[in-house]
Amino acid sequence: MMTQFGQPIERRVLDALRANDRTRELAIDVVGRQGVITLKGTVPSEEARAIAESIAERQEGVEEVINDLNVEKDDEGPQVAYPPRSG
Repeated sequence: MMTQFGQPIERRVLDALRANDRTRELAIDVVGRQGVITLKGTVPSEEARAIAESIAERQEGVEEVINDLNVEKDDEGPQVAYPPRSG
């Protein structure tokens, strides 16, 4: 779908994501079809996920955003110190 400025919606969303300091470096794929934008990829936090969705929603021609972004899991988990076993 082309916007009034002749740019595909996907391009406008990608450009907006790259223009934002908090989403510029994130690997987000954007797929568009008939005003529906789908965001795919992995982001570092729920906040980044929400920001990307908000940016996409504000672009001209976007009627709906499907946010399929995954949030990275912390592989290390909480650090717990156990006392040494005796015996």
